[in-house]
Amino acid sequence: MIRVLDENGGLLNITNYFFFHIYIFLQIYCLATCSNHYFNTYNLFWTLIASPLFAVGSTAVTMSRKLEPVCSLSGHTDRVWQVAWDPAGRTLASCSADKTVRLWSETGAGWSCATILADGHERTVRGVAFSPSGRLLASASFDSTAAVWDREQAWECAATLEGHESEVKAVAWSRSGKYLATCSRDKSVWLWELTDDRELDFECAAVLMAHTQDVKRVSWSPVEDRLASCGYDDTVRLYRDDGDDWVTGAVLKGHSSTVWAVAWDGAGKRIASASDDGTVRIWAETQPPDQWSCVALLSGFHQRAVYDVAWCPLTGLLATACGDDAVRVFAEEPGAGDGGAPAFGLVASVPRAHGRDVNAVSWSPTERGLLASAGDDNLVKLWRVSEE
Repeated sequence: MIRVLDENGGLLNITNYFFFHIYIFLQIYCLATCSNHYFNTYNLFWTLIASPLFAVGSTAVTMSRKLEPVCSLSGHTDRVWQVAWDPAGRTLASCSADKTVRLWSETGAGWSCATILADGHERTVRGVAFSPSGRLLASASFDSTAAVWDREQAWECAATLEGHESEVKAVAWSRSGKYLATCSRDKSVWLWELTDDRELDFECAAVLMAHTQDVKRVSWSPVEDRLASCGYDDTVRLYRDDGDDWVTGAVLKGHSSTVWAVAWDGAGKRIASASDDGTVRIWAETQPPDQWSCVALLSGFHQRAVYDVAWCPLTGLLATACGDDAVRVFAEEPGAGDGGAPAFGLVASVPRAHGRDVNAVSWSPTERGLLASAGDDNLVKLWRVSEE
């Protein structure tokens, strides 16, 4: 028996036999082939015919999990672009168009802002990331620089990295903490090597010009020094050190619009990508080191662009941030896909998680089910996903 759920978990009562079978055919074909052409047809069908039809007569059923609000953190005076946890799970960083980074921590009275980093950037702060040790925090700004803040110096700005010719969109630390990756609107990815962790000296180790458009995000594998990036050219690109130099490896194509975010699973075996085309794709390495394929397509769940995706290292849950103001959580269903391919089901959703676009989601690295989100409503929010 095929059950179709709407975005709120409603079991759809489909009365039109003909349209139902068209819907099922297109969905299965998209999942099987990851075809852009048929996905676009599916999207058009869903928007014009299936979605209005399915909305009639839907009945609410309880989803397998709940996404419960923990708290809402205010303080930023403009949209919040990203959130990131320190490795201990005790500090949450957020960055904003108000040019600041805020550090939040939990006390006996609950979560509150402990520190405001306001003197490092002259324009919007677009991304933040903690180093694996938790000592350093990197931030990316539209002022074309990345800054490195030092916990041991009371979060003073200890280094400013210059070189990009345009807005810096994201920062990410390698698992070893040796490299910091930055990406920019100038179509480049820079790798900075930390050559002296006492003086916090950085040197440019590589400038990677694989993308043909604005690069939106960078993300390191959790198990090796291997980097993924994504951008406005609708692709995900992988890089690795071949012993002599950093080289471009696989190019993952399939999205039909901007890829806003990429995230590795906890084992470093798969990548999730989130796109302006309203889908999330799951990629797996079929033959090391550079042959990858799309093994799952999450479509029909998001009504607008998917701006972020986060893969929980503790539970394997996937969270998404969407331009339709919703936060969604997906769980893998072992053995549910054809031929052993993975399948993911929607297990929790908050349709109005933020008052405006949700820009980011980030899982706590130490507390199961604790999720942070950030939105255009200037807020950071914490959520807890219930266990099954």
